[in-house]
Amino acid sequence: MTINEGTLWQAGKRGRNWARWFVWAAVTPSAAYLGLLRSDSSFYGYLLVGAAGLAAVIGIVYWFWDRPRVVEIKLLDSATPVLAVRTVSGRVDQVDPQDVGSLHLDCLYPAYDPDSYGQADIRNSDNVLLLRLRDGRSYRTRPTAYMHDSRRDALWAEWQRLCPRATARTATRFRTSGTND
Repeated sequence: MTINEGTLWQAGKRGRNWARWFVWAAVTPSAAYLGLLRSDSSFYGYLLVGAAGLAAVIGIVYWFWDRPRVVEIKLLDSATPVLAVRTVSGRVDQVDPQDVGSLHLDCLYPAYDPDSYGQADIRNSDNVLLLRLRDGRSYRTRPTAYMHDSRRDALWAEWQRLCPRATARTATRFRTSGTND
């Protein structure tokens, strides 16, 4: 992940996946229409309408959940430091670093595979940042692309320098297959 000067956070995927949304927009009403055509003659028609309605509800809930997530945080050049927080929907909020009450960094490491013989770099992780402001607002970022530990530590030190009054903590989690072997 390459981060430009002045950029404090950059998500791995910064835009919407419009192809997926167009498929949802085409398939859901088509399935509902086909289900309505078959609904007078069979149970499967009603089942198809219900599945299309459920898919629409899930898509709308996901859209509302993902819309406020942060994809980029930049430090603006001005007399006093100001953070420009850009969300998935394109909205840009300007936040004073002194207003940040807490910083929480989640480091998500991939599962270690001993069969890879060192080809997988286990020092890379996805990272998610949670900013809580003193006025109660909070910002949650989308995950970064894999970032090496040294780069992440440098960014974390910069966050702590910019927000000295904020409570800062990190958490490390490992993605596993879920088996106990």
